[in-house]
This record gives sequence, structure tokens and C-alpha cells, in this order.
Amino acid sequence: MYESLKEWMDVPVSIRPFEKRSGTGDKTFKEPITIDSYPVFEAKYVRNSLGADVLTNHHFYIDGNKQISILDEVQVDSEWLPIQAIDTFFRRGKPDIKVVHV
Repeated sequence: MYESLKEWMDVPVSIRPFEKRSGTGDKTFKEPITIDSYPVFEAKYVRNSLGADVLTNHHFYIDGNKQISILDEVQVDSEWLPIQAIDTFFRRGKPDIKVVHV
């Protein structure tokens, strides 16, 4: 199953990596990068980094080797949206697939 899912990760998605916070606490970001993903658009409740259950509608399956942070943002329909949660699936003790919930 995992090998075939990785083969389907061919839809590019733009990620804006978090760089630092400004003196006022606002996030600043690096230049956007594009990575391959397998997008799924369905309503689903996930637990965010604050422990609250939030409704997310966009889920991107990406290669587990890609560096991505909960502080990054994802571009959906020309709008930058914050990442609500990241799930990681392991294979043989190493990250295999990550699911980014937006």
C-alpha cells in the first residue's frame, strides 16, 4: 500500500517555510518551496498543537523525508493557510509518509 501511495504523490503543493518571529511576534517566512503531494479534500477533525480538536478540509500526503514544520504555511486556492497538524507514519523505524492537515 505505501509504495503505491508514494507513486500517487505527483501533485505539486507550495509550502512557505517558517523562518523566525519578528519583534512583534509576527511570523516571517522563507521563500516558498514546491513539493509533490497526494491531496485529499474531505472534512475531518484533527487535534492541533494546542490540543484542541479542529475541523480541517485539506490533507496533503507527502514523503516522510521532507522537512516540514507545524509553523509552516501551505498555499490552497491562492491563499496561505496555517498547518493545523502533521501526522507521521513510520516504516522500519523511519518516517515514511507525512500527512499535513490544513
